This record gives sequence, structure tokens and C-alpha cells, in this order.
Amino acid sequence: MVMGFANGAGILGVGHVAFLDLGTNDGITLGDEFTLYNTADTEAVEGVLQVVGLAAETSTARVLRIRDAVFEQGVVVRLTKKMR
Repeated sequence: MVMGFANGAGILGVGHVAFLDLGTNDGITLGDEFTLYNTADTEAVEGVLQVVGLAAETSTARVLRIRDAVFEQGVVVRLTKKMR
């Protein structure tokens, strides 16, 4: 889940930073990618985040792809690419 943003407001575009509620305790590693899917069409990708910083219970992720202003606090994202 998206907990908040580095700039205090919502995500405005590619390169902006969000904070997620998963960290190293959950097996998250640098480079992992999280995807936000459209709720009406579960195949339609609305945005992609890549983990760039880690803590035990949280992670920092930058926006790689975004469609409109879809990232907001509380939005649930799904781990879709795992770095090894």
C-alpha cells in the first residue's frame, strides 16, 4: 500500500517518490517493481513503482510509469517484478 509521498502531496509524474508499507522484513529488495492496476479492468496498468530505498518495515519507490494522477495515499499496489 502507498503510505505517502516525498513531496507531501500526491504523485505528479515520473520520477516522483512514494513510500510503501513493505520492507526487508517482507522480502522486498532494491529494484523490485510494484504495479497499480485499474479496478474496472484488472489487466490495465495504471502505474509502476520501483523500489530505490529500504528499511525493515517500509520502502521508498520512484514512479517509472503513471497514467494520470492515479497514485494517492492508501492505494494498493501489487509486487509484479522481483529482483534477485
